[in-house]
Amino acid sequence: MQKYGILKLVSVILVITVCAFLAYNEVKKNNIRTGIDIRGGIYAVLEPDIDKSSLTDDEIDKGLESAKTILGKRLDAKNIFDRSINIDSVNDRIIIEIPWAAGETNFNPQDQLNELGKTALLTFQEVDEDKVDENGIYLPTGKIIIQGNQVKDANAAPYQEQGSWVVALELDESGSEAFAEATGRLVGKPIAIFMDDQLISAPIVNQKIEAEKPS
Repeated sequence: MQKYGILKLVSVILVITVCAFLAYNEVKKNNIRTGIDIRGGIYAVLEPDIDKSSLTDDEIDKGLESAKTILGKRLDAKNIFDRSINIDSVNDRIIIEIPWAAGETNFNPQDQLNELGKTALLTFQEVDEDKVDENGIYLPTGKIIIQGNQVKDANAAPYQEQGSWVVALELDESGSEAFAEATGRLVGKPIAIFMDDQLISAPIVNQKIEAEKPS
């Protein structure tokens, strides 16, 4: 029993030593981004620049969730994963904290916030099977089918045939016609959905999606 206890203690010490060694190497390489309370960084409160009196509480909540998702994806694209993004539902705002990285040279918070706060561009694009990055992920082609300003609403909806979920889009008239034409032409092929230039998904078109006729 005593021998087992000694072996267990030695194993724990070895694990701690290896972890400490790896952490030390990361510090030497300036790969560790310390917290905002240690190194400093950006603390910002973001509020919707809209007249909230014209919106329902549900619409405001959906807008804040969408904004949070966009902010997260933009920070993901910059390899900033240790941020904090929280929704303050009581005051209808988003609170964000981003610590400065080790070796950071641009300490201008406004530049960072301007980049994060720019209007997001949602596009549905045709893909080029040869235009991919090193991980095989589709890159933007510029062959735009529809844009975000043609999407009137988007909601998650159950797809009962497969027991999964889909995104139900409500498009304006021009968007519906363009989407119907594209899905009819691209059956069996993917349509890539981009937020800015970052791929969100690339679903395969199973059949033509007809535009709804106005009643």
